[in-house]
Amino acid sequence: MAKNTSGKHTKRRADFLPPYASQSQLAVMISYRPVTACGLNNEEWRPLVGMLCFGNQVTIWVKSHTTYSSAGNGRMSTPTEQAYSELQHAYDVFNTRLFAGQLPSCLITIQRKNRTYGYFSGERWNDQAGAVTDEIALNPVHFATRSTEEVLSTLAHKMVHLWQHHCGTPSRSTYHNKAWAAKMDAIGLCSSHTGAPGGTRTGQHMSHDVVAGGPFAQACTDLLAEGFVISWRDRVRAQVPGKGKMEGKAGVRTTYTCPNCGLNAWAKADVVLRCGACEVALEPEDA
Repeated sequence: MAKNTSGKHTKRRADFLPPYASQSQLAVMISYRPVTACGLNNEEWRPLVGMLCFGNQVTIWVKSHTTYSSAGNGRMSTPTEQAYSELQHAYDVFNTRLFAGQLPSCLITIQRKNRTYGYFSGERWNDQAGAVTDEIALNPVHFATRSTEEVLSTLAHKMVHLWQHHCGTPSRSTYHNKAWAAKMDAIGLCSSHTGAPGGTRTGQHMSHDVVAGGPFAQACTDLLAEGFVISWRDRVRAQVPGKGKMEGKAGVRTTYTCPNCGLNAWAKADVVLRCGACEVALEPEDA
């Protein structure tokens, strides 16, 4: 661990980060110069399980069965702190790994919005001092029905829009142009209107396919290997027995959803429905 050899008094600085891995881990970020116990006494330290150094910082993972607030006041973190800190950490990792740290900070929100996994809105928020920031929203309705990699790929997709807004050539509202598609390629996401290889690469309503072994896939694999999880999921859309069925005049109907845009339809079981906009089959929720 780093040691102060200057002979001068240096203020010891350490900040707790809300845990983004799991309930059984506590992440502590400590400054390079003299490392302290961050206010934890000897009885509160747990055995170290790993150490990673990045630049002038040291990240220490310690085993713990309690998660703590980002305020460092010893209380357990709230669901709000945990949910948003996880997404912020993923944003920071992808900004470094996929965008060379070019992206400015933004406001990440969790928003329910029909027919979308998420959205980007440039210069959407301002504070009381007049500072302006962009918004990236993720739809929690799909957290329970998609894999963590798929949810994070949506975050990276929206980060490309943010990059284009600040560093690239923006297109008209909601349109996905060739510059956007090229940047998607660069980070390892293949733009496609169907969400699968071979689809149209540009257009109004676009999805993507994760390129195996590409930059995003590698960054995401490393992030998940650290223990990253999305802890909180929308219970309404969770896959549970009987989910997706409703009783109507025509009898029991099943809910079908477009995997790309989130369009819902209701029909009898065992029918085949397709989304006209995305040109993909709708999926039954109880499948």
